[in-house]
Amino acid sequence: DLDGALGVPPSFLAFVNAVVSNVTGDGTAYTILFNTEVSDTQSNYDTSTGIFTAPRDGYYTFAARALVQGRTAAETRVDLRLVTTARTLYNTATLTAGIAIPENSMEISVPRIYMKKNETAKVVLYAANGTKVVDLFGDSSIIATFFSGGLVQGSPKSN
Repeated sequence: DLDGALGVPPSFLAFVNAVVSNVTGDGTAYTILFNTEVSDTQSNYDTSTGIFTAPRDGYYTFAARALVQGRTAAETRVDLRLVTTARTLYNTATLTAGIAIPENSMEISVPRIYMKKNETAKVVLYAANGTKVVDLFGDSSIIATFFSGGLVQGSPKSN
């Protein structure tokens, strides 16, 4: 088993530790900075950029959740995106105009995606058709908004 021979596979879990105000709502694509790490086995996630960098070729899994607050009746579309070097995956909520939802949770998970060494992954929040009033909930004592991932199967040809 290649992964067993190389030791602990790369994996991480990071979360947002405080509310981040007015990040989107007007079509701004906000890269979420999951600024507190619970674990990062090989230091592949950067809390200052919100970016995970694949240390080697292989299949990776990712999951993310964003607790969104302050969405007004004007913001009729909210996306949570997993953006990798090779592709972007979406979870989109298209909402009825005129109905405010002050708090909602969006999640995205990717059970298996192939990444080459040094390719990256990040989570982007996007809300449109209103003004920049949408907040991202974070808290230092609970993990509400998070990003996690790791290698599930290495490539025999990777370094």
